[in-house]
Amino acid sequence: MRRINGVGDQKLEQYGESFISVVREHLKEQPGADKAAISACDLPLQARTRQSKGKKGETVEETYSLFMGGMSLNDIARNRKLAPSTIALHLDQLIRSGRDIDIDRLIDPIKRDEIAEFFRSSDLGTLGPVIEHFNGRVSYEEARLIRAWLQTEK
Repeated sequence: MRRINGVGDQKLEQYGESFISVVREHLKEQPGADKAAISACDLPLQARTRQSKGKKGETVEETYSLFMGGMSLNDIARNRKLAPSTIALHLDQLIRSGRDIDIDRLIDPIKRDEIAEFFRSSDLGTLGPVIEHFNGRVSYEEARLIRAWLQTEK
C-alpha cells in the first residue's frame, strides 16, 4: 500500500488492515482469483510492505538467473515473494527481448500448441478472450507467455 500515491505511514497504520481485509474478501469471492494474492492478504501488514525496491532491470535479471538455474515460474515467485503474474511479466519481457527462455519448461508442449493455434486463428493480441475460450484451463500467465513467444517467432 505504501506504493500508492498519498499513502504514508499514518494512513497505512490507520486504514491498512481494514483496506486489506476488504480486498481479501473480494478476492475470495472471485472464482479465478490468484491464490498467491489471497495468501498475500493474510500476511502481516509489515511483511507485505517492501522497504526498498531495486532497479526494474535488476529484478527481471534476477528472475532470469533463477529460471536459468532450473526453477519453475511458481518456485521463483515463492522464492522472491512475488506474485506468479509478476514473474510471468518478467519472463514475457525476457522472451520479447530475445533471451533464451525455453517455453516448454513453462507450458506443456501440447497445451502450448493449443493456445498458440487459438492465438493464430483469432488474430487476438489481448488475453481475456483466450482465457474465456479455454474456460479457465489456461491461466493469464500461460496466455501471456505464449503471446510473447509467438511474437518472437515472426
